[in-house]
Amino acid sequence: MGRLEGAFALLRADTEPRPAEVAELLIRHGRAAEAIARMPSLAEHHAAGRRRDAAMQADRGPNDPPFWTSGLR
Repeated sequence: MGRLEGAFALLRADTEPRPAEVAELLIRHGRAAEAIARMPSLAEHHAAGRRRDAAMQADRGPNDPPFWTSGLR
C-alpha cells in the first residue's frame, strides 16, 4: 500500500460512523418516526381549529363581531 492509499484508508476509518453512533442514530430515528405517527393529519388539525373557532364564537353574544376581528380595532 502506498502512502496515498494509506492516507485515504486513515481518512476513511476516521469518517466512518462507529457502531455506537449508528445505534444512537437508529434509536433517534425510531423515536422521531413514532412521534410523527402520533401527530394529527393536516385535515384533523384544521377540523380541530374550526371546532375551536366555532366554540369561541358561540360564547359571544349574537350582536358581537366575530372574535377574530376583536383585536383589529
